[in-house]
Amino acid sequence: RTGYPATGILSASIFTKTAELADALATSGFVMGLETGLDFINQLKGVECVIVDENNKIHTSSNITLSQSN
Repeated sequence: RTGYPATGILSASIFTKTAELADALATSGFVMGLETGLDFINQLKGVECVIVDENNKIHTSSNITLSQSN
């Protein structure tokens, strides 16, 4: 929207049935930003995501639960 590079998100990984859709959604989610991107993904059936923000905090869409093993 501004012509400036997107900020705030380091990584956006999308899980869905096709690579083409995942690529398109990862790009759009990255540009939308964290909150808007997660809200958008949460409205789509069969699509989940993991987003890493600029502080290395991991955010997930509503149907993903991550666990950390030691």
